[in-house]
Amino acid sequence: MGPVSAAARAAAARPDRGGLGFGLFGVFLLYLTIHTVRYRRKLRERERDRAVRTASAEAAEDDSYFASDELERHALALFRAAQMAWDACDRKGVARLVEPDLLVEWERRLDDFDRKGGHNRVKVLEDPTVLYVGITSRDDDDQDRAVVRMEAKLGPSHRPRRQKVMRAGEKDELVTPTEYWTLARRDRAWMVHSIEQRAEGDHHLDSQVVASPWSDEQRLDDESLTELAVADGLPVDVELGGRRYVEDRDTAAVMSGSKDGVATFTARWTLALDGPPDAPWRIVGIA
Repeated sequence: MGPVSAAARAAAARPDRGGLGFGLFGVFLLYLTIHTVRYRRKLRERERDRAVRTASAEAAEDDSYFASDELERHALALFRAAQMAWDACDRKGVARLVEPDLLVEWERRLDDFDRKGGHNRVKVLEDPTVLYVGITSRDDDDQDRAVVRMEAKLGPSHRPRRQKVMRAGEKDELVTPTEYWTLARRDRAWMVHSIEQRAEGDHHLDSQVVASPWSDEQRLDDESLTELAVADGLPVDVELGGRRYVEDRDTAAVMSGSKDGVATFTARWTLALDGPPDAPWRIVGIA
C-alpha cells in the first residue's frame, strides 16, 4: 500500500460538518417537541379552569361556597394553614384541616420523622397559582367536592429537630410542586379530602363537571335503574349456550333434547335488587 497523500490526510482531519448539523437539528426537534407538549398542557389546563369557573356560577346559585372567588380564597387559606401546621409538627392543627383518611397518612409520615429525629421544614415562598378544575354538587352538602390544581414555590429542608440554624454551606432546596387538592365540605367549611401529584391527578381535567345535583346524568340514570330494579324488577335479555335436555329422573333416559349437542337459546330474566350485600341481585322470573 502506498503512502497516504496529503489531500487524503487533510480530508480525514476535517470535521464532519454534516454529522454536526444533523445532531444540532435533532436537538432542536427535541426542544420543539417538549415545548409543544408543555404548551398544549397549559392550554388544556387554562381551558378547563375557564370552563369550571363558568360552571361554578350555576353551582353557586344553590351553594355560594362554590363561587370561584370564594373557593379560591378558601383553597389558598387551606394551603397556607396546612403548610404552617406541617412545618410546626402541629398534629392537632393538621387534624382540623384534613379528613381522617388523609390524616392517617400524614401522621404516619410525621411518626417516621420522629423516629429518625428529623423535621421536614416547609416555607411558603409564594402563594400558589390556583386553577379551578372540578365541581361535584350534591343534594347532601357533605358530598360536595371541589378540585383545585395548585402550583407553589416552597423552600423545604430536612434537618435534625434540635438544629435550629442552618450550618455553614447548608441551604434550603427550592421546589415547585404541582398538586391537585380535592376539597370536601365538613361542618359548613372546606377541608382537604385528598392530594394528588400532577401525574396521578391529571384525570381531573377530563372528569365530569356536576354543577347541580340534577345535571349528573350518569348518577341519575343509575338511581333510576336501581329504583326500577327494587320496585318492579329489571328485565334482562340473555343468550346462553350449553347442553339442554330433559332426563327421566328414574331411568336417566333422555326424553327430549341431546346430551351431546350444544344448543344456543335466548331467555328473558327478571332481576330484583333485594338480596344480601354480597349477592344483591336475584333472579325472580324467566320467560
